[in-house]
Amino acid sequence: MRDISHEQIQNILDTINSALKNHNDWYENLMRTLVCRIHMDDCFIAKDAHRKCKFGHWFYDKTNSDFHNLPAASKIGKLHKTMHDSARNICLNMRTGGLVQTRDYDRFSRDLNNFREALEDFRHRILITLESVTSK
Repeated sequence: MRDISHEQIQNILDTINSALKNHNDWYENLMRTLVCRIHMDDCFIAKDAHRKCKFGHWFYDKTNSDFHNLPAASKIGKLHKTMHDSARNICLNMRTGGLVQTRDYDRFSRDLNNFREALEDFRHRILITLESVTSK
């Protein structure tokens, strides 16, 4: 991140903070949908659901080429897609059979935690970078 300005680092940090909040909201909506058995929105069952959430809109935006070149971005992108794929799987199972298998829910939970941990780790590294840029 050598050639990224303080403002760009702060923007990335703000986006990550928003992503964490947005994914918590997304998760709450998913759980509400499953538990209350209400209409499943496309944001849960679309094959490209990982691109439809607020984080996905930002993450896949072509203007974020500096971010996409970072090794952490590739890992976060893969984990994000995997998490959405797991969510889609439990939603479709619920929709067709009315039940979610324990192993499918456990996989989704693991995938969600892996995504959140990677994002939190990246957030922590951004904070350290921001502090070092600010202190110079």
